[in-house]
Amino acid sequence: MPFVRRLLPALVVLALTVLPARAATTQVAIRNLAYQPATVTVAPGDSVTWTNRDAVNHTVTGENDLTLRSNTMPPNGTYDHTFLTAGTFTYRCDFHPSMRGTVVVQAGGTTTTVTDDDEATASERSGGEDPSNAGPAALAALLLAAVSGSAALAVRKGL
Repeated sequence: MPFVRRLLPALVVLALTVLPARAATTQVAIRNLAYQPATVTVAPGDSVTWTNRDAVNHTVTGENDLTLRSNTMPPNGTYDHTFLTAGTFTYRCDFHPSMRGTVVVQAGGTTTTVTDDDEATASERSGGEDPSNAGPAALAALLLAAVSGSAALAVRKGL
């Protein structure tokens, strides 16, 4: 039992510092010569996936970020980009200059996740947190409960 008590704080610290929070992926559809939605808000480390639902080719070309640059996306083609830093990133289609979009990356802010078919996320449907996006604190609590339960079991068995 004393061993478990000494080990427990180290395990909690390890879980909080080593296990990263899950990054989210936001979907943007390209339909009717438009990015839908035209503006999305994400957190640093999140990704955006663009899917071409038109019958013609498109691109995603950053105007103020040279790393935001897709190849030509044929119909049903996709492009993924992970945004690491906060800021506002505008983009356009090389073939259709009137097509424009914006990704707002907010540190510590909330994310706006819109699926390709405009369906609500699990969090939006339930009005609370999506349990599949458990971060380090939730994992640490789970680990703490597991270790505490193991310690109690060991005490009951006289180990």
